[in-house]
Amino acid sequence: MKITAKIFMLFIFILQASSCSEEFLEAKPDKSLNVPKNEKDLLALLDNSNNFFNSTPVFGLLGSDDIYLTEEGLLTLLPPYDRAYKWDKEFYPANITTNANWNRCYSQVFGANVVLDAVKDWKLERFSAEQSNVAGMAYFHRAFAFYHLAQLFAEPYQESISNKQLGIPLRLSSDVTSVSKRASLAETYDQILSDLQHSVQMLPKSQVKLTRPTQIAAKALMARVYLIMANYAEAERYSTEVLEHSDAIIDYNKLSASSTRPFPVVILNGDNPEVIFYSVMTANSALQSASITSVDSTLIKTYEANDLRAALFFRKQNNGNYSFKGQYTGSSSIFTGLALDEVLLTRAECRARRDAAQEALDDLNKLLVKRWRTDTYVPITLDSVDDILPLILQERRKELVYRDLRWIDLRRLNLEDRFKKVIYRQIGTKRIELLPNDIRYTLPIAFDVISRSNMEQNPR
Repeated sequence: MKITAKIFMLFIFILQASSCSEEFLEAKPDKSLNVPKNEKDLLALLDNSNNFFNSTPVFGLLGSDDIYLTEEGLLTLLPPYDRAYKWDKEFYPANITTNANWNRCYSQVFGANVVLDAVKDWKLERFSAEQSNVAGMAYFHRAFAFYHLAQLFAEPYQESISNKQLGIPLRLSSDVTSVSKRASLAETYDQILSDLQHSVQMLPKSQVKLTRPTQIAAKALMARVYLIMANYAEAERYSTEVLEHSDAIIDYNKLSASSTRPFPVVILNGDNPEVIFYSVMTANSALQSASITSVDSTLIKTYEANDLRAALFFRKQNNGNYSFKGQYTGSSSIFTGLALDEVLLTRAECRARRDAAQEALDDLNKLLVKRWRTDTYVPITLDSVDDILPLILQERRKELVYRDLRWIDLRRLNLEDRFKKVIYRQIGTKRIELLPNDIRYTLPIAFDVISRSNMEQNPR
């Protein structure tokens, strides 16, 4: 669909606002801007050619133990990206007052709100399928942006204190003159789930392209959010609804481990039946350079000889380190969307947590038999749930590497004594540790946002 001039102009404002020197939340649009109103133009806004709504922040991967940088590689990262990697307490240098990850997400929120405000102006009692799709997409994209912001700029969710925990600003209108203030974490997650519920009700079950969210994608994201909230019953419920729609798992035996990019370029041909919704991490050349980035060597050792994932996911470099080949994008871009393997592992975890040992193993075995060399996988038969849950979490770690889920898993699992983990960086002779539940698992908000809104800063 060709983007009209007025939509192009609106996107120029959104993109400039997200990257300019002043914080996006305080940017003022041109009042003469001709905002699109009908469903065709609004769909074009949501469906722009640069996949604006399908890009996600990079700080989670940088802070996780999925990735390790050489000393030379670390020097290629500009602040605050290098500081996110090192978990520095002084996150922003004096000359940098903005945060591109924050700006990008709130740009997406603004774009979604432009659409939703236009939808409200329709004042219709009943929508056509096209109108419902537009509204559902906007609700999904707003929820997806809020979700990412909450994983970086709010504390890990704890139900018992969530009403007292600080969440994020919930911008629910395109009116940029309203003052930004932080909601509670309970309100933040309530809003994410509310937006996703609207998406489930309004989106179709399938779309013509994977960059458009579907009802199934909304349910998959709900399963992820409920897992983060430790609401395992609801996470299992929505995982099951997704898997009842489709439970197709790729047979990794059909992929070439010797290939530079073993996985199909899904954005072009959609040849990966596991992908539910397509998004990628905001481009960062350092993270895509095999010469300066490597994967945790301890993780590499957890893959057994007949497990095909090691050879498909990683490449051994001349220096002996392993780099990440890429996965469900089929390119060097890092996939951060929604896929059935994650959903299957979410349901397996939830089943294990409610002591449904055999059902949990059924899910795990269904996945792993397609990940191991043909006729070599022996289905797991454990009786103790105490043994099954750690095994599922280990397989989650191995399957979902570089999917921007590890940071989120570290945050939520550190709340359980049995799964707490210390992660570290070795930079030259210096060892830097990040302890479980350290306040550095919550990133500080950019100085400009704090100074202009007077909202409360995250401690560092």
